[in-house]
Amino acid sequence: MGRIYGDLIKRVGEELLTKHPDLFNGDFESNKDKVKAALKTDSKKLINKVAGYITSKVNASNKTKVVSENEAEASSNPTQSSIQTGTY
Repeated sequence: MGRIYGDLIKRVGEELLTKHPDLFNGDFESNKDKVKAALKTDSKKLINKVAGYITSKVNASNKTKVVSENEAEASSNPTQSSIQTGTY
């Protein structure tokens, strides 16, 4: 089961990701500083939750990019990627 975030966290996180797609990366600490500067709020809990949400979204998108790149590489070179089957 995944972690459930509130609507406010999702809305703010998605808005920041769409406005600044190149600003965030997979590191929570750097994302936390960037969120703090973007939101201009003193709520540590809100900043941490939004930074965690953004970090998880960035890491998930990076993971799917790596998987799709591996699949594309495997389909372009079928001799190395195919599993050899045989009878034993």
